[in-house]
Amino acid sequence: MPLQRGLSNPRGGSRGDADGGLLALNLTQLNGDNPMNERIATHLTPEEAQEIHKGFMGTFVLYVAIAVVAHGLMWAYKPWL
Repeated sequence: MPLQRGLSNPRGGSRGDADGGLLALNLTQLNGDNPMNERIATHLTPEEAQEIHKGFMGTFVLYVAIAVVAHGLMWAYKPWL
């Protein structure tokens, strides 16, 4: 199911389109009805989105672990409570 073009753009058409290139999702895309595994809104397939999410969560867990260790080391050096 293809994306439908928006009806108006308050800033004017920056891409040369009459509607400014805005895209609007139809209701079936918003409700998650995507039987053909189409790219929706972000231009990613669900598998691509899951792969990116997995990488993001791994990086986030590493960041939190480093922060916990840093706070633990600071607490050992100079407790703040």
